[in-house]
Amino acid sequence: MNILVLHGLGEDFLERARGTSIIHLLSFQRHRGEHNYYLQDVQKAVSRALRDFPFDVVLIDGTFLCWRWVRPRFLLDQLRDSYAWLGSHPAVKIAFPQDDYDQSRILVAWLSELRVDYVYSVCREHHEVLYPLMSARPDSIGTALTGYVDDVIADRMQAMGRPPIASRPIDVGYRARDLPAYFGSFGRLKAEIGRIFSERASGSALNLDISCDSNDALIGERWTDFLLDSKCSLGCSSGSSVLDEFGDIRDAVETYVAAHPTATFEEIEAHAFPGLDNRYLFDAVSPRLFEAAVFGSCQILLEGAYLPGIHAGEHYVELKRDFSNLHDVLGVVRDPRAAQTIADACFEALIVPTRYRYSQRVAEVFERISKIRASRGLRDNAQATSNIKFHRMAAQHERALERLDPLYSEQARLERELATLQIQSPWRRCYRPAQAWLNLVGVRANIRRLGFPGQPPRRG
Repeated sequence: MNILVLHGLGEDFLERARGTSIIHLLSFQRHRGEHNYYLQDVQKAVSRALRDFPFDVVLIDGTFLCWRWVRPRFLLDQLRDSYAWLGSHPAVKIAFPQDDYDQSRILVAWLSELRVDYVYSVCREHHEVLYPLMSARPDSIGTALTGYVDDVIADRMQAMGRPPIASRPIDVGYRARDLPAYFGSFGRLKAEIGRIFSERASGSALNLDISCDSNDALIGERWTDFLLDSKCSLGCSSGSSVLDEFGDIRDAVETYVAAHPTATFEEIEAHAFPGLDNRYLFDAVSPRLFEAAVFGSCQILLEGAYLPGIHAGEHYVELKRDFSNLHDVLGVVRDPRAAQTIADACFEALIVPTRYRYSQRVAEVFERISKIRASRGLRDNAQATSNIKFHRMAAQHERALERLDPLYSEQARLERELATLQIQSPWRRCYRPAQAWLNLVGVRANIRRLGFPGQPPRRG
């Protein structure tokens, strides 16, 4: 089959993106490599060659759909215009949104425009709130995890073994992002458990490497090495306790924080979303659960629901929300044998079986695609469209991008110039704005001639 993959990781994602995001994006090519794939980044233009090609499947990654958060909002309008053609495209369309609760109504409207056939939501509950129409049709929505086990790493760790707990220099390691207030009190837990754990365990003589500072973020091999060096790792579920349907709460929070940078969460809540926190709980299992398990770090998880088949005390150390059992938790940290037993049990439960591996997940997605195609009586275009035609399309699209990208940059510059001139004093609102507008019209005409009238969103 010919498959178009839409993403928003950027051109140089192999060097800059998080490992879990890269593995997620490339998992289909890795495990079903017999198909033709074209990866299209959200900031790249849409050429006629791409738009007119008979793709069988369109996979819409969460990093593409995350652009519904972009500001100013007209950038999203431009993006939706650029991909409006997909609404009438006969390909099977599968979407993998993240943070469904953040601007949920905008997400649903966008998926409807694209005529998405199936949505994999990472939220385990409240589908009727997030996707009111789709939830009434169980054949159009399902549940997924935010990440899975990488088969190559799992097999390697199983064959080579993990470094013994006793040999690791860091007693407790943790990295988390201090999430903005619009994720609610639940979203704040990630940073709070790191801060509180550090404070209460500071006199324990343990080597703690815990930070929620963005300057201390680790990606790629540095993150892998960090987990391999950590005897134990802190963790909790991901998600939010605020439903922000149109992004108004996010805007209100950011506006208030800009004016009151030292405001507490309670002050921000009272101003931006009073009474809306904890009306819903949108929780999801963090991919860190698998990362820590595969690299053999004993996990200290905040009490809550995680995955079927893993239990507190056997596969991870449970930390009470009020930290009332911190003394017992630190006892496990100080006991390498106890920590090793728990880490090994977690590896056997999550990593050795194939249930949570990307290979299984990809197989399930392709099974879903086959069912949808069969119900619509579709056949694979690869049977009629040779690999040569596919690669010819890709080459034509890349050549078009070489010509389109400079035009889009010039269009963005002229739009900024025109906007600036139009707000200046009246005596300057004649020749120069008119000339800028004429230049802009000429650039847009060249874009239409080369590709497609829409344009990709560009920050700045």
